[in-house]
Amino acid sequence: PKTEFFGTLEVVEYNWVQNASLKGSMLPLGTLTLGATSQFYDNERYAGAFSARLLLPTASTVPNTRLIGGEVGHASSLRPLSWLEVHTYLGADLSAGIGRGPSLARLGAVLTAGVQLSPFSFAALVIDATGRLGPKSYFAPSVALRFRVFRLGIELAGTLPLVGTDRHDFNFGGRFSWRI
Repeated sequence: PKTEFFGTLEVVEYNWVQNASLKGSMLPLGTLTLGATSQFYDNERYAGAFSARLLLPTASTVPNTRLIGGEVGHASSLRPLSWLEVHTYLGADLSAGIGRGPSLARLGAVLTAGVQLSPFSFAALVIDATGRLGPKSYFAPSVALRFRVFRLGIELAGTLPLVGTDRHDFNFGGRFSWRI
């Protein structure tokens, strides 16, 4: 009852790039991950869990290369009020490319802190700040709307990297989840 196994698949990943001399877009299959989270401690207001996740080499965003990796981390959640959650996540990851060129193994760390406002049991507003250190470093605030319709979870989220080596102007994503 305190362990969850999960998988994620980016069925569609759309990338559009434009600068002074290049312009292009692609619509490849995204990443597939498998993982587990286990809650190690909890009470009425506070909970903490450890997680591990594997990144399988499915994404084809980089020609002739597939990305593989893993991540371990710790998540915590504090609920001072029934409709307010303060949460954090601290994780470390390792990834490398499999292909014709060098693997370019990368080690990184991420820290996320934020709040979730849930005025209704079926809807929430999430505001996070994420900092990442590694070859791709950034500080980025994000906002998400989450909805639950029976067992279907829907999330619409946007992220704006403010500083760092991440060259995105803005990221927007939609995510669906089904709880079995």
